[in-house]
Amino acid sequence: MPVASFVLGARGWTPLDHKVGDVGPSPVPRWVPVGDLHALDPEAGTAVCSGEALSPDPTGRSFEPGGPGTCDACSEALAPRGTKHPNW
Repeated sequence: MPVASFVLGARGWTPLDHKVGDVGPSPVPRWVPVGDLHALDPEAGTAVCSGEALSPDPTGRSFEPGGPGTCDACSEALAPRGTKHPNW
């Protein structure tokens, strides 16, 4: 299944921009996840790394392996980086 078919999921979201609208028109606040982002298997409705039930991100964004805040196990399952020698 292509990586683009997996979506974000998190325990919750918190605003990144705490002082929205201080100057000029009020911009849309940015949000960051609470906890790691996990890839969702859309057919099973579970996290790729653990098989636990997971709710899709309501904004429908795609999971990007290795992106900020993403689960390392999900990222490795979807886009293995391979094993590197510690001295490389």
